[in-house]
Amino acid sequence: MLEQTLGAVVLRFDQFFADDHDLDIEHPESRLRASVQVRSGQDRAFALGESVNGTVRLPALERILHNLRLVITGIDEPANLPNPVVQDQAGTPPAGLVSPVLTPQPLQQGAAELRFDLLRTRLLVFDAGGGANLGWPIIPYARVRGHLVAELGPGLLLRFTETAFAEAFGVGPGESTDFSLDRFLGPAVRLELAGSSRLAVKTQGLEWVGDVNLAWTVDRRTALYTGASTSGYSRPTWKYALSQVDVGIRRDLWEGWLFGQLEPQIQWPLLLAGPHPRVLAIVARLELFLEGRSTRGPAPPPAGSREPEGQAAPR
Repeated sequence: MLEQTLGAVVLRFDQFFADDHDLDIEHPESRLRASVQVRSGQDRAFALGESVNGTVRLPALERILHNLRLVITGIDEPANLPNPVVQDQAGTPPAGLVSPVLTPQPLQQGAAELRFDLLRTRLLVFDAGGGANLGWPIIPYARVRGHLVAELGPGLLLRFTETAFAEAFGVGPGESTDFSLDRFLGPAVRLELAGSSRLAVKTQGLEWVGDVNLAWTVDRRTALYTGASTSGYSRPTWKYALSQVDVGIRRDLWEGWLFGQLEPQIQWPLLLAGPHPRVLAIVARLELFLEGRSTRGPAPPPAGSREPEGQAAPR
């Protein structure tokens, strides 16, 4: 039965767990996601983070360029901190930390971008875009991206994205790679292996992050998950910068619009000198998700989906 509803299951997991990167490529509808995060840990008693991301379709301009849309990635300051400040036994901060920050966009402080499709099929998407960051100094950029979705077997889905980009006054020309391999152990359990990398003129060589996650949707409104991740870089030498293990619970608080999340973590950040210390922390997150619908009908489901006609995908 899973192979007959894989598209609906994939979409439900992406929406529930805020996987906006694949949602934007595969289902380019108008949407807004905003979240507030609070973190408390051994390294810092209180840290506040926020994130705003959105996609806006432009129907009038779609008649000129197919699927032209405005994508806004807002200021993203995670409360779990890509560079956590870990104190030594004397209670003083260390000299510094080394840790790359990898995001789907070449820019870290948010960006506004116009995108349009060059090719869109059930298996392949090629799109292009250009825009600028939302900070100062302004850094314009352009990029072209290819995205592949392929069902490798019953309940096994591969997604692969390759992006070539160029930033003026930023990290320069470069490329980024993202992939995920999802194994669905029934309609309620997903095992995911994912990775991202980025290489540009002014990055720390090849910057990379990899993670493995297990998620269980207990019911339509509650999910439990656990995962492990690590990140690193290759310049001047190969090192890993931040490793993390977490468990958590995510709850739909209001009709797929408002979500709450509680996540205990164990982190091992890299200090400029000395070993990777262990840091215990907990993150609480409140998230708002609003989604519009296309005037041209629903976007095609991922490859391998064979949903009955007229059956709506569950949120």
